[in-house]
Amino acid sequence: MKTRILLTVMLIFTSWQSVAMPHIEYEEDLDEVTAAVKAQEISPFIDLLAIIERDFNGRRVIKVELEKEDDYSDDDIWIYEIKMLDADRNVVKAHFDAKTFRLLAIKGHKLERLFNKNR
Repeated sequence: MKTRILLTVMLIFTSWQSVAMPHIEYEEDLDEVTAAVKAQEISPFIDLLAIIERDFNGRRVIKVELEKEDDYSDDDIWIYEIKMLDADRNVVKAHFDAKTFRLLAIKGHKLERLFNKNR
């Protein structure tokens, strides 16, 4: 069961140093997300953004979705689905556990260029 929940955030960055002005659309029940945050099932997106900046070689985040899925475990877990652009404008899609920020899945072209070589 895959339930798209709540949050589509469009982030357009000219650089990581710029201030992002997110566009937020609530697709379903904000109360469910609020309860998940209070229960510490979802960590703040700004913390994940810092990890992406550090580990993904400065890619531009273009879309963020917060979903509840059972694709990665027997129970439903919250997932941040991130779409990024690389320098050649290839789209890279990554799924992160919304609580731990563990990378669950990634797909796209030329992924070897995505990861920071300084790690």
